Amino acid sequence: MKLLEQFARTRRWDTEERQVLEQVQRVADEVIAPNAEHTDRTSDFPWENVRTINELGLNMLFVPEQFGGLGMSYALYLEVVSIISEACASTGIIYATNFHGMKPLIQYGNDEQRARLLPRIAEGGLGALAITETTAGSDATDMKTRFTPEGDDIIVQGSKIFISNGDVADLYLLFGKWSTIEDPRRSISVLILEKGTPGFEVVSKERKMGHNGSSTCGLAFDGCRVPRANLLGEPGDGLKILLASLNKSRPSVAAHALGIARAAFKDMVAYGNERVQGVSVYSTSKAISLRWRIWPVSY
Repeated sequence: MKLLEQFARTRRWDTEERQVLEQVQRVADEVIAPNAEHTDRTSDFPWENVRTINELGLNMLFVPEQFGGLGMSYALYLEVVSIISEACASTGIIYATNFHGMKPLIQYGNDEQRARLLPRIAEGGLGALAITETTAGSDATDMKTRFTPEGDDIIVQGSKIFISNGDVADLYLLFGKWSTIEDPRRSISVLILEKGTPGFEVVSKERKMGHNGSSTCGLAFDGCRVPRANLLGEPGDGLKILLASLNKSRPSVAAHALGIARAAFKDMVAYGNERVQGVSVYSTSKAISLRWRIWPVSY
């Protein structure tokens, strides 16, 4: 445990950030962690955990102040992800997916879009990022979902798979191809689809080996009519927005993994200190010797 404490002391948080982290650790210990076993065993969505996160205002961390948030640092957000994920891996994914889905709106949305949509997230709404299709994973240029302009609306036709928060999100950052642009890369566009849009349906929910409280869903869009005012940027801007989204979400995934690894390490140490093998405590037995080396990491 001393290694983790030593590493934590190397982080240079200011007073306000330390106060946030202390409150996050408190709710992680008192609410989120006690619910983790039930959440994973039953696959129930952890609404109590989400309500606790919202009561603490954690969605506000990454939303700019002018749109109802606090606009705090990306590093602080990553640390919050790791603390929540250490307590409950499923809840960590749910919280991080809000950021993954809404960061492009923060970065590329116009003022009207951000003023209209971001307060819903700051107040506790859930977000989702919808990219993956049966034919388009790492190669997003092969996606089949189509956006067809029609007056002041965009008609959405297609489907997505493996979408985190797919059945619970309030706002979906949805990628597809603009129907009048032929080039497969230049046609990729992105819009915000709102919960309750006619023609939108959750068609499946994956059964997984872990992270069972986090919904992973298949979605269908059958003639969904979305206001053109929900288009981010211009038709064809989607690929650069997609890549920027992934650049910010990958460290977030790493923070999630760090939290899980920290929980596993603490469980291992606790087990080693409690188990008796022969006449000695397992962790002090000469049969095992753990040596750890901490390599410096630059950011």
